[in-house]
Amino acid sequence: MIPGIYIGWTGFQNLGDEAMFELCRRRFAQVHWSPYSMVSNVPEPVAFARRVVTNPTHLFRMLADECRSGRRLRTLGTRVASHVLGSGEREVAMLGGGTLINGECLEPYVAMRKRTSSLVPVFGSGVQNPAFWSGVPGWVDSRRLWAAELNDLPVVGVRGPLSKGLLDEVGVRNVIVSGDPAVLFHSALAEQATNDKQRPLRIAINCGTTRYCSGNLQKVHDEMASVASRLVRSGAFVELLPVWPEDMHSCYEVAKRAELNRSAIQPTLSSASAYLSKVRSFDLLIALKLHAAILAAAANVPFVLFEYQPKCLDFCRSIEWEEFSIPTSRFEAGELLDLMGGMLPVLPKLQSRLCAKMCALVRRFEEYCLQIETILLRN
Repeated sequence: MIPGIYIGWTGFQNLGDEAMFELCRRRFAQVHWSPYSMVSNVPEPVAFARRVVTNPTHLFRMLADECRSGRRLRTLGTRVASHVLGSGEREVAMLGGGTLINGECLEPYVAMRKRTSSLVPVFGSGVQNPAFWSGVPGWVDSRRLWAAELNDLPVVGVRGPLSKGLLDEVGVRNVIVSGDPAVLFHSALAEQATNDKQRPLRIAINCGTTRYCSGNLQKVHDEMASVASRLVRSGAFVELLPVWPEDMHSCYEVAKRAELNRSAIQPTLSSASAYLSKVRSFDLLIALKLHAAILAAAANVPFVLFEYQPKCLDFCRSIEWEEFSIPTSRFEAGELLDLMGGMLPVLPKLQSRLCAKMCALVRRFEEYCLQIETILLRN
């Protein structure tokens, strides 16, 4: 197999990042992908060893993945040596999914181009938007530096139209809206059984923490709690879905304010399979985290997404869903309840609409993956 390096935020049990890395490994299975450490700026196995020490289940997941994919198991020592000393094989690299076209990732991207002596394709990444990020102390707009690197690629696929526009502005050529990698989890809408009129409405709420948020995150959680409380009083079944271990505290706080039992809080759903299995059981999702919403769309579950960063609107525009996106800077419980009031009577139509948009985006991303494959094999 071809050794490959995946640039991305992996190993932190965050649903979106882990899902996109899983898809990269699945879609480009002819490459044996190793994650690049975004924290220490060193390739595996140093970061891998740290994760095994702090999270031993990571080792077992890796070995299980090796077995499931039919790869011949190699000893851990051999893998470590090949990363440290080099195996003599020609490597390839990929800029992973996420909002990675930013200042933090430019250095590793350039380093991987030099290390592999080849082009490094872009796996549907997003672009940091100056309209939001210029308010973060120390942030620097690095798009023109990225342009010098990305213009060597025959095609650059990004998450949505906002990301495309940001690269177009600085002269990046051949940018297309490929979609977010997580759309590849989508499956077509199956025939739905007639809804049981006696069954209560099932609403999932994804809440959590984030380092950077437009507006006041505490106020957002207060309003979420108000919505959850009103939904329960109206007879709806409500559960909270954390998608990162750090989200649990926020879920406890929202549950407490909404007077929900702790049993309403699901265990952390950090794998795509666990999350998809759970979210399919709901009629509607209210989401803070981007990939909680994208994977709900993959399961054909209509959603309302809070724009805590521009990347949320970027995805919604890629499937023409922006009327169901609410900026966290102005979120009020009443606005969400009014929006849901218009959605609930037409949920089957929204499901069909969502499925059609996702099917189109999946086809577009698959076509883009063929172009990525050509770049990797040429390398």
